Amino acid sequence: MKKVKIVLLSTILAVTTLTLAFKEDLFQVSKNLDVFASLYKEININYVEETNPADLMKNGIDAMLGSLDPYTEYVPESEIEDYKLKYISTQYGGIGAGTLTIAGKLFVNEVSEGNPSQKNDIRPGDQIVKINGIEIEGKERSQISQLLRGPKGTPVNLMLLRDGTVLNNTIVREEIKQPNVSYSGMLDDQIGYIRLDKFLENSGQEVKEALEQINKQKPKGLILDLRNNGGGILQEAVKIVNLFVDKNILVVTQKGRNPEKSITYKTTVNAIAPTVPMVVLINGASASASEIVAGAIQDLDRGIVVGQRSFGKGLVQQTFNLPYNSLVKVTVAKYYTPSGRCIQALDYAHKKQDG
Repeated sequence: MKKVKIVLLSTILAVTTLTLAFKEDLFQVSKNLDVFASLYKEININYVEETNPADLMKNGIDAMLGSLDPYTEYVPESEIEDYKLKYISTQYGGIGAGTLTIAGKLFVNEVSEGNPSQKNDIRPGDQIVKINGIEIEGKERSQISQLLRGPKGTPVNLMLLRDGTVLNNTIVREEIKQPNVSYSGMLDDQIGYIRLDKFLENSGQEVKEALEQINKQKPKGLILDLRNNGGGILQEAVKIVNLFVDKNILVVTQKGRNPEKSITYKTTVNAIAPTVPMVVLINGASASASEIVAGAIQDLDRGIVVGQRSFGKGLVQQTFNLPYNSLVKVTVAKYYTPSGRCIQALDYAHKKQDG
């Protein structure tokens, strides 16, 4: 009976301690929000020069999140579409042309076959002077993307400079789809090859379809090329590993401070290429989901990893919706390969004074 009382007392004490700690955390959050709101108001009302409230808030948020890690970021409503294209979807309304900036001037450097730019005779080397009447010189890349992209079926007017001649061209935007798998086929009729550029929506299905076509040709081996692939959606990486590893096998574990963010991911179906010898190619720009795939294939002795040391991004991000159609992308966990390795190279939680 005495032991039961001691256990009960210890449990009550532990719960009380946690409750008090939680209340203290809430008090600190509330207190600091009050301080920040008051400071923000006083600066906007009393600063000697005119201020831009939106810019002040954005700079304050960026400074706060920048003290954590490079991947935790605030995305305002004006940047949502660019965010989705970069991290989630491969589809957008646009003209199907790649651009680059040289000495502050914007040039077309690539025109996608079958897309609006090619249909309207836009050529690599053309200088884009204005978009919808807006001067481009000095604009940031995000501003240029916003001007070029828009809803499918809407027009965009380009003023171009080609060989000293000014051209005006009105192009109707179409749905542009950038595939995750940029190339797949056979090398010397013996080795299958799949080039995966990113792990965005549908990448698992694209690799599966490419692999099914290769399997029909009975390859002696397979190369999965993840060089310069910066990653994307973790679940797509798990699907791709599952193409080569049978079901109910651990692929990756994510562990966070919040127990709800600690999740294990296993294969769910039988593989379609469980025995074909394979090589995964990586380099210093292979990161995140690329490292999940390469690490799992290596740890499970399913294939050989060849190339250079990978980037070392072993942090998992999750997005949370905020008011006024904005969101925040927060690092919620670290991921670990089947053998328990954490791929994260830099410890952002323990920065030195020089960064």
